[in-house]
Amino acid sequence: FALKKADIVTVVSQKMYDNTIMISGQIKSNIFLLPNSPDFETIPKVPIHKRNKKELVMSVGIFRDQVDVNKLVENLKALKKLNTDFLLTIIGFVDKEYIDIFISHGLKENVRFLGLVEYKKAVDVMSHASIGITCYSAQKSYVYYADSLKIREYAAAGLPIVCDTIYGTAQEVKEYDAGFVYNSAQEMAISINQLIENKNLYKQKSERAIFWAKKMDKKKLLRELYGKLL
Repeated sequence: FALKKADIVTVVSQKMYDNTIMISGQIKSNIFLLPNSPDFETIPKVPIHKRNKKELVMSVGIFRDQVDVNKLVENLKALKKLNTDFLLTIIGFVDKEYIDIFISHGLKENVRFLGLVEYKKAVDVMSHASIGITCYSAQKSYVYYADSLKIREYAAAGLPIVCDTIYGTAQEVKEYDAGFVYNSAQEMAISINQLIENKNLYKQKSERAIFWAKKMDKKKLLRELYGKLL
């Protein structure tokens, strides 16, 4: 109904945009991609040589069922098996029952729980890390077409992304070559290890992340959308 009657239809992910075009049967001038992206300039950009090379970051707000904790633990254990030295910083509230899961699997020295902090501090900590990761839960089917603000914030900081396939944003990570999309613990571990050990690969993915984030800057997209409506 909206596709036929609305003056403007905005969608939050490339996957949703592609599906909307497919449903409509044609490229329609009233359909616009308007992702859940941050203002590019508000996210700090730390030079690569000043980032904590072996620090991974996961920003979650509140660590609950949107994160697949068992899969995350499996992923980190696979990374340890590669003898990769790393520290994962989780930004957001994490209940003690989840903290205990990490400890029980021998990951106490590999995971830092920052807790809930104000946004400015959260993005500052994030931008000093080296790689942004996700491990979303597939429990809610709507996220297949949804958009991950956290992934886009990683990109705006220039962090290469290692993400799962759950959110629609993963499609853009792959299309823009801004990191790696994994399907298994082994794939995630290898991807992170490559980014830590290969400086040229890291620089390439970091530059691609910045390129993507600039293109999807919310202010830029809104200006373009407004211009098309005049």
